Amino acid sequence: MEQIIEIIGLITGIAYLYWEYKGDRRLWIAAIIMPAVSLHVYYSSALYADVLLNVYYLAIAVYGWWKWSSGNNNAKDDDDKNGDEDRQHFTPVSLFRTASKRAIIFGACATAVLWFLIGGALSVFTDTDVPWTNAFTSALSIVGMWMLARKFTEQWWVWFVVDIVSCGLYVHKQIYFYAVLYAVYAVVAIFGWRKWRHMSQQAYTDMPDFGSFDAVILADGDYPSHPAPLHILSHTPYLICCDAAAEKYYSSTHRMPDAVVGDGDSLSSAMKRKFSSILHIVSEQEYNDLTKATRFAIEHVRPKGDKLRIAYIGATGRREDHMLGNISLMSFYRNTFGITPVMITDHGIFTAHHGEDTIQTTARQQVSIFNMNCSMMQAEGLHWPLSPFTEWWQGTLNEADASSVTIHADGSYIIFRAGHTSM
Repeated sequence: MEQIIEIIGLITGIAYLYWEYKGDRRLWIAAIIMPAVSLHVYYSSALYADVLLNVYYLAIAVYGWWKWSSGNNNAKDDDDKNGDEDRQHFTPVSLFRTASKRAIIFGACATAVLWFLIGGALSVFTDTDVPWTNAFTSALSIVGMWMLARKFTEQWWVWFVVDIVSCGLYVHKQIYFYAVLYAVYAVVAIFGWRKWRHMSQQAYTDMPDFGSFDAVILADGDYPSHPAPLHILSHTPYLICCDAAAEKYYSSTHRMPDAVVGDGDSLSSAMKRKFSSILHIVSEQEYNDLTKATRFAIEHVRPKGDKLRIAYIGATGRREDHMLGNISLMSFYRNTFGITPVMITDHGIFTAHHGEDTIQTTARQQVSIFNMNCSMMQAEGLHWPLSPFTEWWQGTLNEADASSVTIHADGSYIIFRAGHTSM
């Protein structure tokens, strides 16, 4: 019976490893099965830390499934026959490129504290003969699973160390099936890291030139998770946060923005004190915080070119009414303020246009055109004909046939391009 359980665990573990390597969210299904199978093996072998660890694995597997299933940063299903990688594209991120030093320090400190606590508890309360080795792999695995759920490329480094140590531990405990499994894990971890690193680098290579933005305005919607907006946030020459967005940015990066603009009603007293030197309260309610931040940028940021180019991030999600208003404001900002606004989400890019204009696309890229006030609209390079639609939904879900699309119009319109490979 013991060998049957071990064989089931081995097979499930190999499936888990394959899906992890491919960046397939089905790995979290295996992550639920494996702890259930492993609990008996670990308990009978007096590896009590691993027993508790597998309870944590069950919880993190649910979190990982949810995390990987949200947004367009999901794993691409193997049975996705349409090949649309913009809709279902797995994009790992580098811990050192997108996360803050605070997160890195937290991971290291968490490992050390957990090692000490688990090792001490095993030494005092259990009969295991390998308390500190068992505690080390357990502590590092807890942090590694969190890194995997967040799609950090460097999680493979953690698992390589865990696999090497665990392989020796299971040989010592004469659990040979698991020793073989973790030896395979150690080898594949090297290839897994290379594959994830390539995918992460490719995601940045495919991005347009975001360095041309003069400023970024971070709104208090959904905080970005895709590498494109995260990259913009970390490289902008000037960052303006709308009220509570400053708190989200600081907690995620441990860095200060250049300015915080808004009516201040969503900032805590502690944050008001922290941002007091860069906080600009605008109490009037004629405009929302996004517009107040835009007017501040116009007054304080010098454009590199003829027009001020502003990237808007975090302007979608949460309140749907605010989201629709923010999208329509892109056209208002272009026409009234004379700037070039670009709204970048986890899913794609909104841009504002007037009259005839040409946009860069990729073949089969999804493109939606929202008519603001045009009575004439035609297009070249779109798969489906374009006309001056009277309803916003009528211009959605079109598709580019080539590397560019030209719009002929007599008024204003907003374009959404899925993905981040063109501007």
